[in-house]
Amino acid sequence: MSTRKNALLCAALAVLLLAGAAWPTAALAAQGEPDVTESPLFVAVPAADEGTTPPPAAVDPAGQMTDAAVTESPQFTGAPDAGAAAPAADAAVSPAASDSPAAAGESEQTGTASAVDAMCEPCGILALDDGSLLVTDAYNKVVWQVKDGVSQVYAGAETVQDLYGEPLGGYNDAERDKSFFKLPWAVVPFLDGYAVSDADNNAVRLIRDDAVSTVNAGTLERLTTTEMGVVFQHPTGLAVDGDGNLYVADTLANAIRKIDTEGQLTTVTTVLTGPTGLCWKDDTLYVAETGANRIVRIGADGRVMVLAGGGQDGMNDGPSALASFSSPQGIAVDDDGTVYVADTANSAIRRIKNGVVDTLLVRDMGELTADVPVSPTGMMILDGKLYVCDSFARKVFTIDLKQADALAAAAVPTASAVPAAAPAAAPESSAEPAEAPAAVASSDAPAASDAPAASDVPAASDVPQASTEPEPTDAPEA
Repeated sequence: MSTRKNALLCAALAVLLLAGAAWPTAALAAQGEPDVTESPLFVAVPAADEGTTPPPAAVDPAGQMTDAAVTESPQFTGAPDAGAAAPAADAAVSPAASDSPAAAGESEQTGTASAVDAMCEPCGILALDDGSLLVTDAYNKVVWQVKDGVSQVYAGAETVQDLYGEPLGGYNDAERDKSFFKLPWAVVPFLDGYAVSDADNNAVRLIRDDAVSTVNAGTLERLTTTEMGVVFQHPTGLAVDGDGNLYVADTLANAIRKIDTEGQLTTVTTVLTGPTGLCWKDDTLYVAETGANRIVRIGADGRVMVLAGGGQDGMNDGPSALASFSSPQGIAVDDDGTVYVADTANSAIRRIKNGVVDTLLVRDMGELTADVPVSPTGMMILDGKLYVCDSFARKVFTIDLKQADALAAAAVPTASAVPAAAPAAAPESSAEPAEAPAAVASSDAPAASDAPAASDVPAASDVPQASTEPEPTDAPEA
């Protein structure tokens, strides 16, 4: 009898153990795909050995390794004949376009609207001459074209998915509908196509009418290169000047690079900390210096000037030198010189005007249903509206800038302590920015492998305060 009881007890225990082991798997399966996937601010990239790092391998939608379909040219891969036609969208409508999280239309509470109908993580945005928009998607790893409220995949193909159903992306230069991206971040016009910073592939891609290629930039500097050109370290923000030169925020290298129309790369500066968002306006390059929590500008003379923010992580409005930001990643400049900032970690849209920083929109963490950006990144201004990409909310917000003053008056930013070094009564701030603490780099910039790592970024308290003097001091010799 005792033997039978023992056998029954052992059987019951085995059943319980098996049920317990199966529970976590069943629980995870029951959770399903999360509504929102938040990407880290920076993605660690393995250090590249100079001159030996090959480009990432291509992966087809079935997960098989393939050879990238790349045609080499002296400067750029896949260069077409002169006079090639401008790019045109002809991709089929994606099924995701019918799964919109919110219908387009003005929100009475915030003055914002969703400008894309696809379920995606918008990161960068560009307006085309035909009235449509190009939007980079960090989730699906594609570039969308949005026209008349309908989203189509402009470039990029489906790839294998992770356990939660998110596409893994890949690296493949091919026809537009067969190309792969890993993390398309920003998009700007360049040459006869559109440049896209592919951050996780450490490359800048070029979308033309019939194919996607890699910007195969050469350089005379001591930088890591492969047969595909200069290797970037998590490139993010892009901008183009009046001469067609492309500026790249080489984020983990703490540098800004410039690629001319002949394919030669030079370093603009290496004195910034984790730069991301870029905007070119009136012969000036504006930079969201994410790692230093401030906004800077680089003039035609090459000097780096602090426009707003003293380096502290916070959310203070007021004179630009005493204002504070938290990991700003997007920037846009209006015709009158007003600067708009995607203050990413603060879930806020800030404005710099006449030497003063204020807040247009800020998320109230106690009001989870508010139609306000959560993690704003890419921005642009078009027809009196500010477009804001929010990868966390999976929307492209639009803000009527005619209502900017009213929004600023209604916004109540989160209070944070004024830096101890600041005087009790701040002096009146000038619209002129203060000189950055270091000179811009010359053409003999250090190799990418010598650039400080993200972990070496100085603490916010160690960043020199922006001056409030009316005129900036002279820049040191470059």
